[in-house]
Amino acid sequence: TSADEYDTPADYICSSNDLKTLCQVIKAAGNGEGATALKGGTVIETVFAPTDDAFDRDSKTVASRLNLKDFSDIYTSPTEADRLLRYLIVPNQALLSSAFKSGAEYQNLMKKDLQYETAWLTNQVYVDGSRRAEIKVKDIRAGQAVVHVVNRVPYP
Repeated sequence: TSADEYDTPADYICSSNDLKTLCQVIKAAGNGEGATALKGGTVIETVFAPTDDAFDRDSKTVASRLNLKDFSDIYTSPTEADRLLRYLIVPNQALLSSAFKSGAEYQNLMKKDLQYETAWLTNQVYVDGSRRAEIKVKDIRAGQAVVHVVNRVPYP
């Protein structure tokens, strides 16, 4: 499937085999700010989409950061689900990987800074919240947004 076929970030996320957890979080967030942004085809934004493996690895930490007893509680906690989504979205900028500057900070919908870094020797690229997440698939165009798939969950 070519990237141009995705109308919204949520369309891409929910059609991807390794982003099922994130798709469920979007559904759980209902009409929250983050979920609404991901479901809009005209919203200009950059989205960092953690894989299912990332959620498996980081679920305990994410749950505790969101004050949930267990990560599965996020599916019945629209406010917390949306908080996580807002952390993964940089509004008003659809940043392709070529536009990222190493060391630059980008403010997400939670008004927190996500830092972008490159490892020069290996060409690996990372986004840093409280957790260093490597960008595994970059520059997926979805509507007016750009999605980057990451291997850890940057969390609030």
